[in-house]
Amino acid sequence: MQPGVNERFRTLVLDKFGPPRTSISKEYMTGAGQRVTGEMLDWQWANVGASLVQICVKVTQPCLAVETKAFADARAKQDAERREKAKRAF
Repeated sequence: MQPGVNERFRTLVLDKFGPPRTSISKEYMTGAGQRVTGEMLDWQWANVGASLVQICVKVTQPCLAVETKAFADARAKQDAERREKAKRAF
């Protein structure tokens, strides 16, 4: 990824969503053992949440995840069902 892409992408997201609800710095360890710090921004509205993660799959690759409340609830229900099934199988 070209230099400055993270900053440009961050600016686009901030222009679209406005100021984040929270902004935290997280420390990550690269595959080569190098410690890097990346920013994580979160937004929350009535039925939609969004997260911008500066360091995603690669150190130079940001990710934006947007999730509706209905989708999050359905995913949580599936996770609970899987856990319950695993308990019964054990």
